[in-house]
Amino acid sequence: NKQATVETALSQKSGVDAGSISQILKIAAPIVMGYLGKQTAQSKVSDSNGMNSLLGNMLGGQPEQNQRLITTLLDADGDGSILDDVAGMVMGGSKKKGGIGGLLGGLFGK
Repeated sequence: NKQATVETALSQKSGVDAGSISQILKIAAPIVMGYLGKQTAQSKVSDSNGMNSLLGNMLGGQPEQNQRLITTLLDADGDGSILDDVAGMVMGGSKKKGGIGGLLGGLFGK
């Protein structure tokens, strides 16, 4: 179950129990994805390098390991790029499942 996998990964990284992570994701994830989509459009991100740069800037230059974790969590189709996933979520065309993108779709019926 992808949802449980995401919750467990976030729980292990943060030290917060998975049940609390689930509740937090229901509230915070749509806000984060909306913001990420807006920043992607404003920055005219068109490739994975641009997305990595945007994430790095948003994370305040966090280590690449943390960026990889976020990319993995947001990558709904498992192709290693979140650009298509974010665009699909923002434009409402994503039918992919997996990662937080798929998790959000499952949680919110999209």
